[in-house]
Amino acid sequence: MAMLAEGCADFIRNKHLQALLHCICGGITDPHPAVRNAALFALGQFSEHLQPDISKYHADLLPLLFDYLSKASQTADEKPKGITKTYYALEMFCENLGNDLLPYLPTLMERLLLTLQNSSSVHVKELAISAIGATANAAKEHMLPFFGAVMEQLKVYLTSSFDSGDALILQVQSIDTLGVLARTLGQENFLPLAEESLQLGLKLMKDIDDPDLRRCTYGLFASLSSVLKENMAAHLPTITKVMINSIKSTEGVVAHYNKDETSALALFDDESSEDIEDSDEENDTDEEDIQGYSVENAYLEEKEDACNSLGEIASNTGTAFLPHLEECFQEVFRLLDYPAANVRKAAITTTGQLCCTLCKALPGNNDNDASALSKVLDQTLPLFVHIINTETDRTVVMATLETLKEMLSGVGVAMVTEQGNLSSITSSIRNVLQGKTACQDQDEDDEDDEDGDQAELDAMLIECAGDLIPGLAQALGGQIFAPYFAGALPLLLTRTKKSCTAAEKSFAVGMLAETVVALKESVQPFIPHLMPVFLRMIQEEDEEVRSNAVFGIGVLTEHGKEQIFQHYPTILQALSGVIAKEEDRRVMDNVCGSVCRLIMTNPSLVPLDQVVPTLLQYLPLEEDLEENLTVYRCVAHLYQANQTTVMQSLPQLLTVFGKVLTLPDITQDLQVILVGLVKSISQHQADIFNAVVSSIPQEIAQILSQAAIS
Repeated sequence: MAMLAEGCADFIRNKHLQALLHCICGGITDPHPAVRNAALFALGQFSEHLQPDISKYHADLLPLLFDYLSKASQTADEKPKGITKTYYALEMFCENLGNDLLPYLPTLMERLLLTLQNSSSVHVKELAISAIGATANAAKEHMLPFFGAVMEQLKVYLTSSFDSGDALILQVQSIDTLGVLARTLGQENFLPLAEESLQLGLKLMKDIDDPDLRRCTYGLFASLSSVLKENMAAHLPTITKVMINSIKSTEGVVAHYNKDETSALALFDDESSEDIEDSDEENDTDEEDIQGYSVENAYLEEKEDACNSLGEIASNTGTAFLPHLEECFQEVFRLLDYPAANVRKAAITTTGQLCCTLCKALPGNNDNDASALSKVLDQTLPLFVHIINTETDRTVVMATLETLKEMLSGVGVAMVTEQGNLSSITSSIRNVLQGKTACQDQDEDDEDDEDGDQAELDAMLIECAGDLIPGLAQALGGQIFAPYFAGALPLLLTRTKKSCTAAEKSFAVGMLAETVVALKESVQPFIPHLMPVFLRMIQEEDEEVRSNAVFGIGVLTEHGKEQIFQHYPTILQALSGVIAKEEDRRVMDNVCGSVCRLIMTNPSLVPLDQVVPTLLQYLPLEEDLEENLTVYRCVAHLYQANQTTVMQSLPQLLTVFGKVLTLPDITQDLQVILVGLVKSISQHQADIFNAVVSSIPQEIAQILSQAAIS
């Protein structure tokens, strides 16, 4: 069951999640320890691979985990396997809960801190420190009340120098968790400790020669860069120097000779070993006896984390990083063909981040700036395209595609001003969608793959390639990109056939909808191809497919304009059918967004007296809050037009506005619209406003009153 979670995630989520969780909960309370351990492992796997669906069951699962954690902690010394599985399940589940964890936060932190205080087991303490980091990832600034108590427990490991042994294990884990706290508590909250933490990291690296300690310290520096930003400039010469040393280091590399009784560790692909051996064929004859090379995992992880941290520091420090960028770029670039896949992935990601940093940090108002950016892009992009087409490791290709997407966002149109770069990138996307890349040609070799995860990886690979399509359209503009979209469109449409999986349909419909948004008015020639697909997909069994299709209909209407007017009756009838039987709130939120786009595009074609009352029934939105801006922009338009239903529903709408204004992640554009509506109602419908404010909960009433006078 645990193994199925990764390879069959969509199938379990859609059909069997509740039933399987019932079995797992029964296993956790089973009297036999082997069954309990297997159930805990399964829960960890489910928590890792079945998000966000599994998080909905937190009320059932967390009390069960807490209860088991208390019992397992008491026997941890005698039964370490059980406690390891317990913490694995707890971490995986809590890390993805977000605000849903908050009601359980005091209980969880009390148990973790008690474990740190009372346990005599190094392994248990290590697990507890790691779990605090996972909890911080979910709770973020809500961890602040526990910060002092956590630091009190960690400081004994953070402030001492341990050369080896159990204490060093706890020190490494403590530094990792300190880095998580720096990221999650918020810049203002952690800033007083940032300089002290940075000096601590530098001192530990100077005092202790250990790859694991260096690795976690690099992660700490990356976390601190998100707090200090440009103020980290004075320390960048020292930090970049030690990181470059790790990137260049050959420490931990071991040569294995033919006369050895044991063979070389098969850490790298055969071709990688051959590359190393063949590069120096003319050297001493002794090298002819070398069978291969291996690298200790700790040194590989150090090199990987040095790369990842360097890229993040560059992104966070911006202009302050410019004096170090050229050297860092050159050294990281050399790792793009490193034998170990994880190091290659880190080098790819960091190369992209350095390109983005250069673009943002340079003023860009002279030929020298443009030339410097062009130089690194001309080095990077052809090699990235080559990696996509020829790399045999799917995860490396996925990292390359994801990095290209980030570069499109960070560098923009400068990435594809060269026609050759644009053509080669779009060609590589088509190759992935058609299954023509080298990593997709490995399927025959992978027939006996025991993990059974190649199909899942291949689907993820195709999604990564598809994500580039709307990004390119956004960067280039619809008019320029439209011919390239025409080439990719048939490859996306083939994934909406009846025989395709729900995941394939969801991906294809989502990509088509996002590309419509990026193409804007240039989407009009594609309406005959897209509208039938969207209308057909809203009938699908899978709610994510329906949600994406409804969104697609809305944005196609918005940007299709006059070309869509003839389709209004069909669209309204289709959306009415969805409303009549839909139970999923995300789908309904997207229906609200699509209806509002129909109204805003041509209100004369919408029976407002019938449609608006239904729309208002579903406010506020609950799941897809990204549609809030569209919905309340439409409500503001109807209010300004004195639409009858809206004017009659002002008391209800004021309460809705107050609730939306309390959202933690409300955008400035949405806030401006809502505050404008509240002010106008308070001035022109004062009796209604005052009556509402006096009858609703004080928190919402206060928000509305403040908005009215702002």
